Amino acid sequence: MTATTQDRNTPYRDGELTPYPVAEKETIPAGVIVCLKGGYAVNGQGGEALVYAGRADEAITTVRAVTPPST
Repeated sequence: MTATTQDRNTPYRDGELTPYPVAEKETIPAGVIVCLKGGYAVNGQGGEALVYAGRADEAITTVRAVTPPST
């Protein structure tokens, strides 16, 4: 299964938003499944090395790894 490349209006239940650092050179469209690989968020795809993290609330494209600001 290949990763989604366009935004998607995926249904969801209200809950907490959990920020994760985004992997280098990664594109995650809004509404798609987000997985963690080595502690960084990546676009959801099949793979044993990935851990499900949730649904992307907004789209992001990175050039280098992005760490969310501390709150």
